[in-house]
Amino acid sequence: MMDVISMEDFDTADIGCFFDAAEEIKYAIHDPEGAVIFEEKHGRSIEDLLKGTKVASVLVEPSTRTNYSTRAAGGTAGAWVDGFPSKDHTSLEKGETWLDTVSMFAGWGYDVIAMRSTTEGLPRYTKEFLELNHELLQQQHSSLKGSPYRHNFSYSVPLIINSGDGKNQHPTQCLLDLFTIREFARSMGKKMDGLDLALMNDIAHSRVHSSIMSVAHLFDFTLHFAYPREFGPSQSKLDDLKRKGVKVYDHGQDKEAAMVASDFALHCRPQKHRIGSGEYFAEVQKWGMLDGGLFDRLGDNAPFLMHPLPVDSEDFQEIHPSLRFHPANLSNYQATNGLYVRIAAIALGLGLMKTDHVFSESSSMDKTYELKELPVVS
Repeated sequence: MMDVISMEDFDTADIGCFFDAAEEIKYAIHDPEGAVIFEEKHGRSIEDLLKGTKVASVLVEPSTRTNYSTRAAGGTAGAWVDGFPSKDHTSLEKGETWLDTVSMFAGWGYDVIAMRSTTEGLPRYTKEFLELNHELLQQQHSSLKGSPYRHNFSYSVPLIINSGDGKNQHPTQCLLDLFTIREFARSMGKKMDGLDLALMNDIAHSRVHSSIMSVAHLFDFTLHFAYPREFGPSQSKLDDLKRKGVKVYDHGQDKEAAMVASDFALHCRPQKHRIGSGEYFAEVQKWGMLDGGLFDRLGDNAPFLMHPLPVDSEDFQEIHPSLRFHPANLSNYQATNGLYVRIAAIALGLGLMKTDHVFSESSSMDKTYELKELPVVS
């Protein structure tokens, strides 16, 4: 079983295996020939790939793309999917701990728990807790005496997929972003290695940007930062990039310079609660908006535009409606790739796709807690 907790757990070959699996899945879903090839290779049709698998999408923060693409991934490939879209729909609102909540899904035989929390490091902590909880359930079942139906506890510890933990990591989003980048780099006749990426807007608080930064060295990416004042990368992130040998250019507030220098511009929305109101709000709002006029000015020097979505159309409008149908705007295309990548994450994690690749041993670089502690989920 191979969890998807942090991008720092994977090397280049691991990520390539995800891409190859997602590519096979995408081909099988959209092309009859691809479906035949897929079934011949894996011994299951794409519709039955996850048959018999129970997937829980459990999120304490609301989500459209991550939640529902996880549900769509399970349903498309034959899994049974359930869960909750926010903590408002659970006993977390009554004071129950996260660990008590998630242990129920493990005890009911869910094979996969795709989780989102506001607490950094919680996915790995959850896995460790569930392993201990599983040992206890096995002991308690084996200690039963006198019942004609005495049996072992046959469920496994669930696969954990991190659907975002605070501003730390969002690995499936990172994988689908990188998968999209690989597709369009190939369409330009380029390799993925050595590309220039612009990371823009709220770099300080974006788990999407953080995930990309954590693997930039694996692909020899050159990173170009552009951001409103006070929203730049932290010194710890810059130190980590320097340690890994990643070439970085800080363009400050000059977003056009960052974009011209890049093959792909990865934009994001700002965190409203960090901004307040008044003149500074207006400054951030104006800085972050990209429109058709900007792309017209950049012309052939314009990069492909990516955004994890949702776009904050109410306050910031990071992608103006004039860019909605612009060919360089990959944001919706990028989001659709979440279906294939999340099927791949589940199938590879559970060993349901044939591959010669052996995943590298997971690290614990983002481990935050000791098991004696009980983190509060807010």
